[in-house]
Amino acid sequence: MNREAEIQDDLKDAIEKVARKSRFDGVEIRTPVERGYPVGNREVDLTLFMKGEEPFMFIETKKKGKREPSLLFHPIDRYSVGQVASYAAIFKRDKGKIVPFVAIANPSTIVAFKTPE
Repeated sequence: MNREAEIQDDLKDAIEKVARKSRFDGVEIRTPVERGYPVGNREVDLTLFMKGEEPFMFIETKKKGKREPSLLFHPIDRYSVGQVASYAAIFKRDKGKIVPFVAIANPSTIVAFKTPE
């Protein structure tokens, strides 16, 4: 099990509970949230889908930074943002579709960004 599995499981459970009762940006999210969704030759940590099969949000989870092992990755760290943005770019290149949102999460914070068209 990877070092981010616990945060992924906790976040997945929380999102699924909220998604049953709420909408995000007016969109109904289908459950379950998927782990390891393939994009190119990579895997997204967590993927939320709109009702149907279209990805709605890619989420990258971070636990401990490689550069400073005692600190948590900050959700707006440029490397983290770049990583999750690259998933959206690869998806657009391969599928010709835009994933509306990307997000980065650590155990205490989640930051979502609207994907530019």
